[in-house]
Amino acid sequence: MRVGIDIRELERGKITGIGRYLLSLLEYIESFGLHNEYILFANQNTEYMPKSDNRRHSHRRGRASGMFHMRIKIIPEQVRIIWDQIKLPIALNREKVDIFLSPYFKAPLFGVKKKIIVINDLIPLYTSSFLHKAYFYLLCRLNAKQSDAVIAISKYTKAEIIKYFKINPHKIKVAYLGVKLLPEHREKTDVLLKYNIKNKYILAVSSFKPHKNLIGLIRAYNLLPGDVRANYELVIVARKNRYFYHKVNKLELDEKIRFIERVPEDELLCLYKEAVVLVIPSLIEGFGYPALESFASGTPVIASNIGALTEVIGEAGMLVDTANPKALAQAILKVITSTHLREELIALGTARVNKFDHMELGKVFLGLLRGAPQ
Repeated sequence: MRVGIDIRELERGKITGIGRYLLSLLEYIESFGLHNEYILFANQNTEYMPKSDNRRHSHRRGRASGMFHMRIKIIPEQVRIIWDQIKLPIALNREKVDIFLSPYFKAPLFGVKKKIIVINDLIPLYTSSFLHKAYFYLLCRLNAKQSDAVIAISKYTKAEIIKYFKINPHKIKVAYLGVKLLPEHREKTDVLLKYNIKNKYILAVSSFKPHKNLIGLIRAYNLLPGDVRANYELVIVARKNRYFYHKVNKLELDEKIRFIERVPEDELLCLYKEAVVLVIPSLIEGFGYPALESFASGTPVIASNIGALTEVIGEAGMLVDTANPKALAQAILKVITSTHLREELIALGTARVNKFDHMELGKVFLGLLRGAPQ
């Protein structure tokens, strides 16, 4: 079977949640996806080299002998929708792809034999402008109905898909994300000095999209007693955008609040491990990957008590109403001032993260391939 996969999320110099689980998926495929040929569709910004890339074998020879084969097909991209709906379908037909996997809700509406899509969340239905919301709803619903299978990354997202798109529940498979065994992180002194972090700190790894509620976290931090703020910094790892400049610059920011935009992965692991607590103040999430990374790093988690976060974190973190800055501030104060509570949350988090397999998406995907008609 010839399988196509969109890997544009593996962009040079950029780490995303989708990119992380794509790497885990490809690792699993290269270990267990035998007897198929895989074509990875990329653009000019993609950076990935398959371990099994073997250009000595022609496509025909690989297909006829049933040997495993993986290669990259680069399609230049200038306008995203043209790439998605015109260039990609043409390439899929030329390459005679039997089944195509998109790690997004978007996929070609025409010109593909069979397709599987991953739906990470339905957040745009709650947070976007009317036009963006309409675009997302129509494209996501059409692709979900057309697809031979849909993969959701949480039971919460599956329930949302059924609620809004009226998709047959049996068509939707849940594949949780997981954290790969974390490599050794950089020497903590070097990393903390690099980012001018001089005290203990509260960490948030997020973005400045409105639903991430970083404004609420900043307000909660400003409600902490002065002596606590003097000893604990707030470190926010997030890329600034127009929302940041419009909203955050209007707040009275404490000098102890530090913004970091780009952090290499080995340094991010150090920031997780050295933090006193990770806070996920999001008002809605389709999963909550930073919680697992924090659990794996031995750092306790405070998060919102709604959406998929409750499903992922369970009883291993402190779940609060993060829309209420006062309640969030009280939770932060409780965790950073109680050694016993922190140790209990760390133990629960370590046990919790072991229940999530970073290879699960690969297992679900190959299971769907085995069940697909040849």
